[in-house]
Amino acid sequence: MPMAGADLVELLQVCVRGAMAAQRYIILELLQLDSSDAPRRDVRIADFEPQSLRMLRDRLRHVVTVGVKGQLAHKEGTAANDLVTTADIVTQTVLERALADAFPDMPFTLVGEEDANTSAAIASQVDDCMRRFLVADFPIPLQADLNRHACTESRLICAETYEELRSRIGVFLDPIDGTNCFVDGHWTAPLTLVGITLDGLPVAGVVNRLFYCTIDDVTCGSGAECGSLSYVWNDASTGPFLLHEGRRVHVGARHAA
Repeated sequence: MPMAGADLVELLQVCVRGAMAAQRYIILELLQLDSSDAPRRDVRIADFEPQSLRMLRDRLRHVVTVGVKGQLAHKEGTAANDLVTTADIVTQTVLERALADAFPDMPFTLVGEEDANTSAAIASQVDDCMRRFLVADFPIPLQADLNRHACTESRLICAETYEELRSRIGVFLDPIDGTNCFVDGHWTAPLTLVGITLDGLPVAGVVNRLFYCTIDDVTCGSGAECGSLSYVWNDASTGPFLLHEGRRVHVGARHAA
């Protein structure tokens, strides 16, 4: 009898919650954005007027530390600097902590883009984010529909040992893809990315466009149609379940040849 198991759909849901919690922390705590900063509550942050975006960019630069972790071979000058910020580290650590809390046996191999070492100051920010913005059992957008769609045989992976599961299941984190754009205020680009693989093949993923949300999206808490969020569960039996920028996209089931 297999003694170890992991629910891949639950794993996906934890990743969504972690990504959205970090997004709220960046916007509401680091940027200190509130309704007085928004021209309209239904306007996405990335679509604010240039003057408002400059103000928020300057505010961000005062509260995050920016470092250079390497050089990008395909670019020149300062654009070649591969940047990392405290927001990257906080986001990745929030995701790592959320996963460890939900899966204490760690039935997967976790690979993060950034250095896992965190300072006491970063740890304090992570604690604050998780306390204020992460609710372990809070439903993600369309969670009930996702659970109905997902086939038990596809989502539940069992093995003799957790070590065997870790050799089969991978979770890959890029906390802020487009950090240079994040720092420079080009806010249509920055994304939080999570990929989940089984036996080397992608089965689920999360894309959260950090600033493709309205002030209501991040303050009301439900995220029911948060325009920044996309995720996919690729079910071997029932076909893909796809949420794209807050709305479900119906994709035909895959048929066997």
